[in-house]
Amino acid sequence: MIDYANTFDQRQSIRVRKISLRADRRVRHLVGMVAVGAVVVGMVAGVSFSLLIRSGLRELAAMQETRLELVREQQALTAARREVMARERIVKAAAAIGLYEPAKGQVRRL
Repeated sequence: MIDYANTFDQRQSIRVRKISLRADRRVRHLVGMVAVGAVVVGMVAGVSFSLLIRSGLRELAAMQETRLELVREQQALTAARREVMARERIVKAAAAIGLYEPAKGQVRRL
């Protein structure tokens, strides 16, 4: 019988490679830098969006105030028009210059 013990021992010897701790530290450092960069970018984006929202809210408040002023002015003008177009006022003004209201049969509409 042939003794294969020596040949098998050589083939089955396992080499253990040591992992470099420097490479592991580099990876950790890179991951940490990426994480810090992402946090900084997120904070800057948050602050910039906050400023944009604040300026938009200021513009919205100014437009709301302008709208309220225009509504008040429209209400005042509508009240003044109603007063000017009141039938009693027109009849009085017409009588003052010698005009009178036509009789019912005098007015014809086409």
